[in-house]
Amino acid sequence: EVAGELEDAASGGRPDMTVSAVPPAGCVLPVGRALATGLARCAAPEAFLPPLADKFLKLALQLGQRHCSWVGELCTARQQRGTASGGAPTAAAGSSPFPEGPAS
Repeated sequence: EVAGELEDAASGGRPDMTVSAVPPAGCVLPVGRALATGLARCAAPEAFLPPLADKFLKLALQLGQRHCSWVGELCTARQQRGTASGGAPTAAAGSSPFPEGPAS
């Protein structure tokens, strides 16, 4: 259940790049928000059990790894799009990967 929200946000065809108006924990994209929520659930006093600390740590590391994989997939797709259009796969100065620009 904890990993499900992150997996739902990270899977699918086109990544959701909708910027949150009020980003929780400084996360502006849905995948980042799902990661922050999952990590908070792992450490929540009502869920955390010291005898199972190794399992909670493993889950937290898996959440981080899934997020890293998603970012890597996104970067690869963006680079391939730039290469396929004949342009260099670099961003212009001051450009942002977010539709409305960087979050303030």
